[in-house]
Amino acid sequence: MKYIGLILNKRIMKRFFLLVLITLPLCNIIFAESEFAGYPIFGYENETGFYGGGLVYVRHRPKHFDTSIPQNSYYLSTEYSEKKQFTIKFEPKIHLKNGLYTLNSTLNFRKWPSKFYGIGNNSRLENAEDFTPIEFGCTFDVKRKLTRNWDISLIYDFNHYEITKMEESGMLISGEIPGSKGGFNSGLGLQISYDSRNAESYPTKGELLSFRAINYNKVIGSDYNFGEYTMDIREYISFSDKHVIALQGYISLTSKNPPFYSMPHLDKHMRGMTPNLHIDKQIAVFRAEYRVFPWEKGFLHRMGFVVFAENGQVADKPKNFSIANARSDLGFGLRYSFFMEDRLNMRIDIGFGEEDWNFSISTGEAF
Repeated sequence: MKYIGLILNKRIMKRFFLLVLITLPLCNIIFAESEFAGYPIFGYENETGFYGGGLVYVRHRPKHFDTSIPQNSYYLSTEYSEKKQFTIKFEPKIHLKNGLYTLNSTLNFRKWPSKFYGIGNNSRLENAEDFTPIEFGCTFDVKRKLTRNWDISLIYDFNHYEITKMEESGMLISGEIPGSKGGFNSGLGLQISYDSRNAESYPTKGELLSFRAINYNKVIGSDYNFGEYTMDIREYISFSDKHVIALQGYISLTSKNPPFYSMPHLDKHMRGMTPNLHIDKQIAVFRAEYRVFPWEKGFLHRMGFVVFAENGQVADKPKNFSIANARSDLGFGLRYSFFMEDRLNMRIDIGFGEEDWNFSISTGEAF
């Protein structure tokens, strides 16, 4: 069985790199002016220990594009942790027909030994059990602009998840947890959005309202039947070019019986939460962040700071959301702008939650 699993994993890796190679030449290779950024990634989480890696970001605007259209971008990152966890991700975003259409894809391969604490808002650290998943996923999003602010997207999401190692006396090995046997997810969906922000990478005013619905069904190759319905509301308020308040309300509701790894994870939206500790079928999160770039000249013009507060919870049913069950974290961060035109930032955040703290480096704002 281990030999068969090894062959399967090699095949998944080959498919990942093949998809990257196929996608690259489709990425509108006529460059006007290209901009490059690269830097090391490192951080710390209780689950991973210290981790490190690298990130390369390339973007360009074809000569025939209007300057109001965001540049095409290509993002490649990889990470490796002291606990021998590994992940690689490729994300191209390509605008066509002068911004009328946008192709947004994500390809990722991940072997990330993790901990499972159970399902629910009250899972405890002492219930942790080790397991090793191997995951390959891809998402394809084709967006069509309807008006200046409205757009609609067709989404296809595919994921293969395999658990290669579980604790002999744990919850996962019993087979009672949905998804403990791994499998394929295959889903089709739609998203409709209203976007009045003045920029994508670092908005200082405007709002974003989006609703997404995806159905995973055996008819299109999924091992699991479930639906995912997400509402994302963001507001940006600026007192000047230097000071911005960003607000986000996010809710995601899942129907039927999704695998545990496809359920909402609180740590994916709150920077001070322990990975995998709080997962369930429904999630609600509110976040607020104050952003400031205090200097006007020289190298310091690229430097900024943020402070943030986040509050959220997961539940088995929407009616079980409760103020008493909400969890909170606080944190602060440093920003460094690679590209001053629209402040594409390197993001360094430290979040302090109720059980743990996390340190991370990434690109772009959290929301």
